[in-house]
Amino acid sequence: MGLEHVFVKAIADAPSDAYVFKPQRAATSKNTASNFLATSADSKNAVNTQRGRATWVTRLLSAGIDVRALMTAMGVTDFSAIARYLAHVPDIDASAYRRQVRGQRPAA
Repeated sequence: MGLEHVFVKAIADAPSDAYVFKPQRAATSKNTASNFLATSADSKNAVNTQRGRATWVTRLLSAGIDVRALMTAMGVTDFSAIARYLAHVPDIDASAYRRQVRGQRPAA
């Protein structure tokens, strides 16, 4: 089962510019997401935040998200933080990458 329901509940009434985890705070910390999930998920469904992040990043890269948007969402400024996930993204065939480079829509 995914974790989306936990996040949806957390942001249901939060302003669009608020932090999802503890909306009243003014800064981030390294373990904010891990701590949130540890207190929000039930004990029989242990959550591995590193695996969740890897899945999230890989899915977005596979879907063709703009890399700058992903880096912003990840909170990183160095592309090397994304590069390690590329090994898990399906290869793109020559015709598909040519369409993308030319700014053309995907073939139907």
